[in-house]
Amino acid sequence: MSKKTTREEIEMQPQVRAVAKIGSYNKEARTVEVTAATEYAVQRYTYNEKKRDFIEFNEILSFKPEHFRTERLEQGVVTLLDNHDRYSGAKGVRGVIEGYELTNNTLQTTVRFGKRAEAQEIADDVEDGILKGFSLGYRVFEYTPDGTKGENGLPNWRATDWEPLELSVAPVPADPRSTSRSEERNENKETKHTAFVVREVEETPPAKVVIPPAPKKEKETPQRSVATNKHTMKNSTELKQLRDEKTRLLTTLDGQSERSTEQETEMDTLAGEVKGLDKQIEAREQREAVLAANARIVDPATSADGETREVNKAVKGADFGRAFVAMADGRKLEGALAEIDQEGKRSSLDGGGANTFSYPTAWLGTRAGGADDFQAGSGDGSGFVPTVVPKFIEALMAPTVIETLGATQLNGLVGTIQFPRESAAATATAATEVAAGADAGLEIDQWTMTPKRYSSKTTYSKQLMLQSPLAAETIIANALRRGHDRKLNYDMFSGGGSAAITGLMTYSGVNAPTIADGTDYEQICAALRKAVLEDHGDLSASKFAISPLTDEFFGSAVNVTGVDALIRDGKIKGSEFMATPYLADSTAILGQIVYGDFSNILFGNWGSLDFLVDPYTSANTAQIVIHLNRWVDMLAQNPEAFARYTQVGLT
Repeated sequence: MSKKTTREEIEMQPQVRAVAKIGSYNKEARTVEVTAATEYAVQRYTYNEKKRDFIEFNEILSFKPEHFRTERLEQGVVTLLDNHDRYSGAKGVRGVIEGYELTNNTLQTTVRFGKRAEAQEIADDVEDGILKGFSLGYRVFEYTPDGTKGENGLPNWRATDWEPLELSVAPVPADPRSTSRSEERNENKETKHTAFVVREVEETPPAKVVIPPAPKKEKETPQRSVATNKHTMKNSTELKQLRDEKTRLLTTLDGQSERSTEQETEMDTLAGEVKGLDKQIEAREQREAVLAANARIVDPATSADGETREVNKAVKGADFGRAFVAMADGRKLEGALAEIDQEGKRSSLDGGGANTFSYPTAWLGTRAGGADDFQAGSGDGSGFVPTVVPKFIEALMAPTVIETLGATQLNGLVGTIQFPRESAAATATAATEVAAGADAGLEIDQWTMTPKRYSSKTTYSKQLMLQSPLAAETIIANALRRGHDRKLNYDMFSGGGSAAITGLMTYSGVNAPTIADGTDYEQICAALRKAVLEDHGDLSASKFAISPLTDEFFGSAVNVTGVDALIRDGKIKGSEFMATPYLADSTAILGQIVYGDFSNILFGNWGSLDFLVDPYTSANTAQIVIHLNRWVDMLAQNPEAFARYTQVGLT
């Protein structure tokens, strides 16, 4: 018989395996010798999409030069990472593999640690023998089964085309069966790659497959619903029996070494049917779980809110008209109707008569109204209206001023931030041919940003978390965050005292022109623009921010001479504007206005939003406290790029 080579495609993810041996640490060179890989067999698995089946095998790495890709090692791009964190960029790198050798069926490497503090801390722990776990991450492109099996009975596949991707310091070395654990932290999931399984097989005629007959079952009479004229839905047990039967046929076909095209097609069909049945079983089991929960429902007048919601669920899903039709046809009740009827008969005095549908009176609760008073809001009819809490209504939140007006946000700051600044611009003078040059008058100072702490907290009960149909703790956390945003937006203009950021209305260096008439809106806008322009500000990039009263005054004002509205085509005097409640009015009758280039504003964030969930402080009252802390600061790089006015009056 002749032989032929087959190449079967499978999908694989990057693999990891624990490192075999770690040598001594060289403190002067900051290096350590690591046996990064050996021929040790590691159990793996993958999923064959075509066959709809898992493939399990023992993976053995080949160290023949023709089977090992060395490009990444030779280019020095196989880095030492912190616990397979391949998605944090340079922050996750702790060193590099700077040398390697293939010897005695192993990959021997020389790892050099970086000089950064994070890398040195790990190097110190390696030197002290505290960190002993390393793990190699690599990718396999081709497997060649060698015809043998391991002690676990699985076939041995040798990786005959593979390359290392990274080496990691791992406090707990990777499970040999796992793939790259950093997959879970990667928002842009790394796509799988195609690997090939290369086999040499003997060409033989396809064997005739005899599928054993399925066990005989007693003949069943399909139940039909008179109302729907469709077969009654199978329960989960019946669906599982059908799936097992199709799986048995699929397994029988898959066990054949050679198959015809028709048999391959039949396998694909069976695999699709099994997959579809799995989904049906899952859906049916969920439905049956709900019905089982409904059967356990007790009197809602004395039950907890969670049980009351189960009652509402049962009532909402009960089609009483369908119950009446079934009884008229002499058929048994099914599903939620049967569960409700069973609960009703259990609580009735006479156990319920024949052809009756019993509904638990306790479920009706206590309501106003009486006989023949079937209304949604009162009377017995209200028993059919469940209490539903579909969503949470948030407080009004105006658009974020910082982003809308164009301020620059600096995130993830560390330490105190200093910005050198040209505080006095250089000047030049005209001079004769040999006259001495005049001083330019250039002055340099610096702006400093330091974090200001904003804090809030709230308390909620554990019972609320258990009973609420909404994610109460998430709603509370988001509400706290929005509260911080509101406060910061207010402080951006008005400031919040010595512990808070300094707002533009009190910022040193911001122009505050004197205007004779606070009711002459044209004059106010012109004076603000003039003040910024005289300080060499960029009018083309400048915008107005106006308070609610100013928006009201400007919106109704006209230029009497030209009979033009002050606000025209969405602009004030040709400049864009934003009306915002965060720029508060001076008094009940005076509005405020700020004009300038808001891209000059730097808004710094240190760290992140710090949510602290404290279940201990109020543990004796079964309450949880959520604290939110945030550290920020605001800097106007050139305060003279802004002008403000606080006395906009009613004309």
